[in-house]
Amino acid sequence: MKNPSLHLVTLALAFFIFSASSCHKDEPEPDLVPITTTGANTMGFYIDGVPYNKKGVQNFGNPGGVSWGKFGDGKIQIDGGGGIPMVI
Repeated sequence: MKNPSLHLVTLALAFFIFSASSCHKDEPEPDLVPITTTGANTMGFYIDGVPYNKKGVQNFGNPGGVSWGKFGDGKIQIDGGGGIPMVI
């Protein structure tokens, strides 16, 4: 008669391989605004691993989109329109 423990080990091994191969990880939520080609007036970037998202505002007569500028001391100012500019 064949060894029943060998069948049990084979069955357990087959179950482990099947369950490990069907493991799916969930996609993480994006932490930056999506890339667009429609002129959505958004900008997303990382600074030291921290995500920053900026969105411009529509301002008729005066452009109020996402803008940036570099100072003489190397600092960068990023303005998302309608809010307080961020100086890096």
